[in-house]
Amino acid sequence: MTQGAEYEPEFVPLTRKIPVIGMAAAKGYDPAVIELDDLLQNSGDFTYYTGKEKDVFALRISGDSMAPKYLNGDVIAVRAMLPATGDTCVALHRKDGILCKKWFWRKGVIKLISFNPKGKSYEWKFPDFQAEQPLVWRFKVEALIWRKDSVNGVVEDDGDERADTTPQK
Repeated sequence: MTQGAEYEPEFVPLTRKIPVIGMAAAKGYDPAVIELDDLLQNSGDFTYYTGKEKDVFALRISGDSMAPKYLNGDVIAVRAMLPATGDTCVALHRKDGILCKKWFWRKGVIKLISFNPKGKSYEWKFPDFQAEQPLVWRFKVEALIWRKDSVNGVVEDDGDERADTTPQK
């Protein structure tokens, strides 16, 4: 550093451990029966996350129904809050299980739009959505934390500054 130059501290994100749950555990979660904290405390698996958001946990994706956005084995950061229109969300559908879709709610119409071209999208008018209660829960997806490259076997992130390293046990 040259004399008289202004010092600019380097930004170092705070990293914290968050629990990782699998799809099976997520499918079994019902907020009317069990507290989210109880589910997460029994996880036994964790990863590191550098986001500032509170109430975040990680979900390990299983299967390709969420491709190409999320692939089998990906770990995503999920925030226990309702998604806003345009957000990516993870939801538990009463009949179809765990879904990862784009959430839209406009002019009394609710849509879950699939990322997978072969995937199913959903649409309800609000009174029907309210009466049917098709979703047990829905939470906002914050980031892709990590993805294993199937060719090179290396861990990559999606370029999100909040993404960090491979999950730990």
